[in-house]
Amino acid sequence: MKHLQSKKNVIAKCMFFIMIISMVNCSPPEDPIKCTINNCNCTITNTYGAFPDRSICRAAKVVYPIIEEELISAVANATKTNTRMKVATRISHSIPKLVCPKGDNGLLISTKYLNRTLDVNVSSMMMTVENGMTLRQLINDAAKVKLAGPYSPYWWGLTIGEMMGFSYLGPPEDPIKCTINNCNCTITNTYGAFPDRSICRAAKVVYPIIEEELISAVSNATKTNTRMKVATRISHSIPKLVCPKGDNGLLISTKYLNRTLDVNVSSMMMTVENGMTLRRLINDAAKVKLARPYSPYWWGLTIGEMMGTGAHGSSLWGLGSQVHDYVIRLWIATPATAEEGYATVRTLEIGNPELDAAKVSLGVQVISQVILKSQPLFKRSVVQHEYADFMWHPSQKQVVYRIDHRVPFNTSGNEGMDFSIFQVFVLRLQYFYQHLNSFHKFLRKCLIEETEELLGDAHGKCRSGKRTTSILKTTAYGLANNDVQKLVALEPKSMCGLDLYSGILMRYVTASTAYLGKQEDALDFDITYYRSKDPMNPRLYEDVLEEIEQIAMFKNGALPHWGKNRNVAFDGAIKKYRNTSEFLKVKNQYDPQGLFSSSWTDQILGLNGAAAVNVPDELLSFNETSDFYFLSKLEMSSRGVERERLRDGTLALQMEGVHWLRREAFGLAIGFGGKWISIWALGEIGWGTGCHYS
Repeated sequence: MKHLQSKKNVIAKCMFFIMIISMVNCSPPEDPIKCTINNCNCTITNTYGAFPDRSICRAAKVVYPIIEEELISAVANATKTNTRMKVATRISHSIPKLVCPKGDNGLLISTKYLNRTLDVNVSSMMMTVENGMTLRQLINDAAKVKLAGPYSPYWWGLTIGEMMGFSYLGPPEDPIKCTINNCNCTITNTYGAFPDRSICRAAKVVYPIIEEELISAVSNATKTNTRMKVATRISHSIPKLVCPKGDNGLLISTKYLNRTLDVNVSSMMMTVENGMTLRRLINDAAKVKLARPYSPYWWGLTIGEMMGTGAHGSSLWGLGSQVHDYVIRLWIATPATAEEGYATVRTLEIGNPELDAAKVSLGVQVISQVILKSQPLFKRSVVQHEYADFMWHPSQKQVVYRIDHRVPFNTSGNEGMDFSIFQVFVLRLQYFYQHLNSFHKFLRKCLIEETEELLGDAHGKCRSGKRTTSILKTTAYGLANNDVQKLVALEPKSMCGLDLYSGILMRYVTASTAYLGKQEDALDFDITYYRSKDPMNPRLYEDVLEEIEQIAMFKNGALPHWGKNRNVAFDGAIKKYRNTSEFLKVKNQYDPQGLFSSSWTDQILGLNGAAAVNVPDELLSFNETSDFYFLSKLEMSSRGVERERLRDGTLALQMEGVHWLRREAFGLAIGFGGKWISIWALGEIGWGTGCHYS
């Protein structure tokens, strides 16, 4: 019997091996263009088989030029008949709808057969290739004559045309969509959906380019008693902070208010506009040997967004990691009386208590300009501890410490923070690509996790999580130094999904003078958790994270993150801030008519008799079908951290372990230097979303 079972196992292994071999030898991916007859009445999709909005892209016809003359002829004929056209590739890798011509009567020009190397000049190291040449073929043809492309994307199915198209795409598309002339608009957040799945509408959007136009927009809205909200170029905040009240409001976009207005190197002061992104701020500062000491990790955020939501990085040194605490002066435009022209610009600076209300504003005002205090440009050393955060992977009983420190800019050596957490999936899928050429329809992490969810495969999530973290370990977490410690978890399978998205990120934040800022020095716990786009589909072990969230919020008075959380975190949250009354006093002084308020801000601020934030009863009874969506982030902050101990790195280094206590008791504890402290007794928590895989 044992021999028979062994024989069956051998046969099964052989069959599996044969199956893998057959998959390796399968044909190239099919053409993304499908037509009913004679290359007419066509549809086109991307490499994953669905566009982010799930729409169907149609075209009247497709042509497949083989030589340049045929390509030119196709463009000429379409131009002559005023036909819309788009270029398509053999695999169509781009995820957005770059390949869709306008309307259903357009022309697709496929570069499938324009895929040749036309000339190679070895002495000058120049190659002439056609638009449809794939990266794989380009690399191979170059290698034949001992040449190479030094840098390239990781997907070698991309064509030259695709890679050049991506290079010149510019910034992400505007989150504001209007039907005609900037009227009848909708706005969404950076992930394409608000936590409650509602649609946010506005009657109109304006795009001021200079401060005078911003003031004019506020003035006109005040004169007509129009509700208004400030929007940004990417709209990163997850809750509905950008939604004006009702459908007839005004959106004021800071998309073009994105300049550095002045830099005083001697005083290390920078004056920037509301819409300046963190990335550009860092770059402009570096040009004059200045630096931002601490900042959030997402450099697509704007100054206005960071101040509106209290965004932060990780450190307890100096003024801490919150950008708004480095504001020296700011100018805000507020509604005013008719005698004042219906709008006025107020100047707030250090020493004025009203600045503490404006520094974390929840979008109930519009900032025009900000002066930020900078520091001399420096480098960071990975052997000291000013910049500390760590990622806990509970299912694997590991924690990754990042402890580094600033050193003078003239210190020898240069390296980049090449953190690969958003490149991980690329590397993981290269493994699959080696075995399955036609795997292109399954190249999304979300689809892999959907399969694990469908099968109820918690072990599969553990395996996937280990692949992710093993790649991070191999690449040294973007740096040349990493220190991984073992941790213990009671139910490791319930946490495997977290390891797919960097585990639990822990960051340090300091108490802020902002009325709605951090109340005390804190340690944030940032958990990224997956949820399908289908709101009715519960996740594996979703109840575990919901228990953490609910106990923190309702039992221990946890605080939200203003820019990330889902609805449940905001229920009664405003009562937990010591200076709420001072904030509301300034708000009412600046905007007595509530023109910058919305139903959402009225709810979270408890104003005007607004009903409490909509939290389904099921959530309060620990039902597992919650309002999670896409990827959710759970942020907890333990308050009262001993600041002096942390400054020399002792606290981070002495952290001995993190244990789940009995789930039935809803407990979580963390050990600092051998002393166990209940997180919930110290806790501050938030909930929101992470990246969106469509």
